[in-house]
Amino acid sequence: MKSHLFFSAALLTAVWCLTSTSYVMESNASYSCCETPTIRFNMSCKSTWSINDKPFAHYKANDPNWIPPCKNIEGGQMTLESCLDVIAAIVCTKKGVVQERRISYVGQRCSASGSNKPGGQGLLLLAIVLLFV
Repeated sequence: MKSHLFFSAALLTAVWCLTSTSYVMESNASYSCCETPTIRFNMSCKSTWSINDKPFAHYKANDPNWIPPCKNIEGGQMTLESCLDVIAAIVCTKKGVVQERRISYVGQRCSASGSNKPGGQGLLLLAIVLLFV
């Protein structure tokens, strides 16, 4: 009987450990700084943005709070004052399951020629092709 109780307690402990273990998905992303530096985000999640482990903006259920370098948070977009590398800590709850993500955003600065603008390389390639035709 004691071994049965011990086994049951061990099994419950193992199940609790498996269900309570969480992990944070980490990824990298870039955003364009060619015009106004803007990072898009999921409005159904809680998000906190930081630089060097110092938070400067937080979004939760249509209640944004920020200080510079953030200029504005609205409509699923955060606008920055300048092109900066930013860490976003994101917590989403879907069907009772909490998912945590950490995204390292790298601002992509534009060159003086504007070749970093979307479609810039496509136009250059088209011009080269037309030269050889």
